[in-house]
Amino acid sequence: GLSLLNLHILTFHQLALRLAGEGRVDRPLPRVVDELFFEQLVRHLVRSQLSSQGPLQRIGQSSGTWGALWATIRDLKDAGVEPGPALQGLHEGYFEDEDREWLGALVSLYAAVREAGKMLGVGTQDDLAEALISLVPTASFLQPLKAVFYYGFYDLTQVQLSLFEAISRTKET
Repeated sequence: GLSLLNLHILTFHQLALRLAGEGRVDRPLPRVVDELFFEQLVRHLVRSQLSSQGPLQRIGQSSGTWGALWATIRDLKDAGVEPGPALQGLHEGYFEDEDREWLGALVSLYAAVREAGKMLGVGTQDDLAEALISLVPTASFLQPLKAVFYYGFYDLTQVQLSLFEAISRTKET
């Protein structure tokens, strides 16, 4: 039928899926997996690859442990923390001595999760959105829109903010 309104109400993830559906990506997009996948990935990495990290071996093995570690890693991802500079800051003494061993283990785990995600071709909803930011200026979905309105800024992640900024450079917001 004839559409009289070009109105779309989307979450950030729905917008990312719409952009991903245009299929004009020069590299494979991450397959979005759920939180449980990453909790189990954290568990696997701690038990196998990072077994030499003392602090990680002292935290216990309850099911809540893996969810809590993943939530912490997700917070680092959401904030846009890069593991390399964070580890360098640890080695250069920017953190308290009593925190260094634990922070080093946590950042190492974060780096291992990022690397495993890349190797497996999986990621979070934000990983998908981040992979699509460069496509915003030429996105055919956005072209006919006169303006884009956003609601709900109280809990934006860094990636969502970057996607919003890319759209606001392209369309009236």
